Amino acid sequence: METSGSEEISRPSSPANSVISFSTDDVNILLREFGGRLLNSQNEMYVLPVDDREHARLDYQHRALTLTLDSLYAAPDLVRAVMTPSQKRSPAAVDLGAGSGQWVIEFAEEFPHATVVGIDLAPPTNFHKPIPSNCRFEVDDVNYSLSHYAKSFDVCHMRSIECGINDYEDLIYRVAQILRTNGVLLMASGGDQLYGEDRKPLPQEVAEGQPGWCAAQALFSATHSSGL
Repeated sequence: METSGSEEISRPSSPANSVISFSTDDVNILLREFGGRLLNSQNEMYVLPVDDREHARLDYQHRALTLTLDSLYAAPDLVRAVMTPSQKRSPAAVDLGAGSGQWVIEFAEEFPHATVVGIDLAPPTNFHKPIPSNCRFEVDDVNYSLSHYAKSFDVCHMRSIECGINDYEDLIYRVAQILRTNGVLLMASGGDQLYGEDRKPLPQEVAEGQPGWCAAQALFSATHSSGL
C-alpha cells in the first residue's frame, strides 16, 4: 500500500516499483509501443510519447522557456538563497516530471555542490553531453507517495505535468512534505489559448469556414468543453 495525504491508496497493478534503477533490460517493463511511438507503462493518463523524438521536442520547449525567463528558473533570489551551501547539509533540488532531463542537468551544472534529482515516468535517454556527477534520474509515478523523500529538498520544480496528474491539489500537499524549511516550489503550466500571427488570441467559438476559425483551436475548445 502507498499513502497519499491522509488517505491510503493502492498502487494499481504495475510492473514498476516506487523507484527503479534503469538499465537496458528494463525497456519492456518501463515502456510500451503504440502507433510506432514509445509510451510509458505506468500511467495511462499521460498519453504523450516518451521516446527520443518527444524528448527532442521537450528540449526545444525547455530552451524557449529558459529564453523567456532569461534563467533556468523564476524567483532567482529565492532559489539561490536556499541553494547556498551550509555547514549543516548540502542543498538539494528535485524536478518532478523531468522529461528530457535538460533542466536537471543544467541546474546541476549551475549548482555543482548540490544534489539534483529528476523523476519521471520514463528515463531520459537523449543526452547531448555527459550527465553531471551530482545529478541522477529516477523512474516513478508522482501520483503516489513521495514519503521516501520527506524534507529532502530545498527546491522542487514542476513544469507542464498536469496532464499526467489525477489530483493536483493532493500533489501540492505531498510536495510540501518533501520540501525543507523555507523550500521553494517552482511551477509552470501552459494554457490552451492559441494566438494568431498578429499575437492576438484566436476566438474560442468560431464556426468552421468563418474568418478566424482554426482547427487546433476548435479541437482545444471541444476538449475543454467536454471536460477532458
